[in-house]
Amino acid sequence: EVVHQAVGLFEGGLIAGHVGTLLWFAAALAMLSTLQTLLAGSVVDVQTGRRHDGDREILGQGVANVIGGLL
Repeated sequence: EVVHQAVGLFEGGLIAGHVGTLLWFAAALAMLSTLQTLLAGSVVDVQTGRRHDGDREILGQGVANVIGGLL
């Protein structure tokens, strides 16, 4: 039922007219969450005296977000 309503909104043009705005918002949110993740990782590094791999952490977060979006 909810899926049919969402598809109806998209087909009706309500969402289609705002796709550009939604994509900009999604990109900004992704950038902010990436920075927050790296900042939190650096704080944990200071507290534990260890060093983490930020590239690996961001890659894992990106993969998890894509899989979550597909589900």
